[in-house]
Amino acid sequence: MSLAPTEQDNLYTRFWNPIEEFTKYDPSSFVRDYLTMKQGKIGRIDKIYFIFKEYSETANIDRATLLEDMHHYAKIYSQVDNAEVGTAKLNRKLKQLRTLDSTIAYPFFMAFFDYATKVGLAETEIYQVLDVIEAYWARRIICNLPSNALNKVFATLHRDVLNHVNRSSDETTPSYIDVLKYVLLKKGRSSVFPSDEEVKSDFKTRQVYKMPVNARMFILERMENQDNNERHDVVKELTEKNITIEHIMPQTLSDKWKTALGDDWERIHEQYLHTLANLTLTGYNSQYSNLTFIEKRDMEKGFKDSAFRLNNSIKTCEQWTETELKARQKELQNVFMRLWPMPTTSFEPLNHEAESASLDDEDYEFTGKKLQAYILHGVRYTVNTWKEMLIQVCGHILIEKRSTIEWLCANEKYGFSTTQDGWKRELAQGMYAWTDNSTASKISILRGMFEECNISASELIFEFRSELEGEDEE
Repeated sequence: MSLAPTEQDNLYTRFWNPIEEFTKYDPSSFVRDYLTMKQGKIGRIDKIYFIFKEYSETANIDRATLLEDMHHYAKIYSQVDNAEVGTAKLNRKLKQLRTLDSTIAYPFFMAFFDYATKVGLAETEIYQVLDVIEAYWARRIICNLPSNALNKVFATLHRDVLNHVNRSSDETTPSYIDVLKYVLLKKGRSSVFPSDEEVKSDFKTRQVYKMPVNARMFILERMENQDNNERHDVVKELTEKNITIEHIMPQTLSDKWKTALGDDWERIHEQYLHTLANLTLTGYNSQYSNLTFIEKRDMEKGFKDSAFRLNNSIKTCEQWTETELKARQKELQNVFMRLWPMPTTSFEPLNHEAESASLDDEDYEFTGKKLQAYILHGVRYTVNTWKEMLIQVCGHILIEKRSTIEWLCANEKYGFSTTQDGWKRELAQGMYAWTDNSTASKISILRGMFEECNISASELIFEFRSELEGEDEE
């Protein structure tokens, strides 16, 4: 708005109006994802104007260049949002992912598809990337792992992959997909890529109705259609309530069902009721009620007449007891493992590369690592101890954000103080930081400081010595 009216009109026509059209007139969500991609940090949507204002003022880019860049990524954002990124095969794969609340992956998708175009990545490799992302997501759904952990994964995933790709020599440049697999397989704790053993264990007990609705539809759609060209639009039909999810063994058991299940009917009912083994798709749910299994199978438009692949094995069953439930559980588990196999990769970082981790990597165990250097805002500093690093980083941030550090000290936040003690180090007159503590405490202090200063935690990277020693308390 501070520009001349003619320049305002020019930039609005060339860039801003198309950005609004690309984002379906919800530019705030796009701007948040754009900033996440650029900064590796997820901003609150209700604060996005102020975060963007600070970014635009500190990025040192003129407004036309910034808007042109945003316009470029808004176009990719639109292609991802509409699942129109390339061939029919790629679009279908992305559409499958769009069934999930995949907006949390948009920062990754924007960066990845931009990169794929610039380097001419083959369609087969692009497809593999989407396939691995899908497997990572599906396995986490079955293992009931928190989806909010994926926000941080996708905020920095493309950058993490490129860090490895760019550090490799020309003779040994690895493929993007191999490095992506390596990065995801190295994840731990809340961001872990579940193993075959974990998936098989949780598949037996996962309560489908405790999945988010979109995750439930995604799993059922993929398991119904698998990779067949003739497909049922399960998501559309479920959303429009033209079909429903049917419990084969009903939620309320009649005496006939109890007799059929045997003396252990209560345990069987509780154990299997809402698991995939006992669920299928139908367009006639209300007609099934709690009829016996044979009645459900043989009635007009019953299981025997069903066009859904999920009902194929049910058609041949003569009863529905724990034996059949276990058999179908195994059958569907095999389908799941075939659709979303555990990836493997031959990529390993070069031996001479130092192990590293950034401050925003919440799954990394810093305790026990011996520090040799840190990188802040792209500049590398050599240090010998965690304490030395903490003092130096606080000093750098003090120069950048003095008023915020003064506020932290005045309010005794995150180990900062205005009073001197033997375990604190003076940063400036009247400002002290707690430095004589564990590695974990130092990491916590840094994260708190970066958060308050609105500096992306990914701006601070630690390099470690190759040998593992005991925790460095200094």
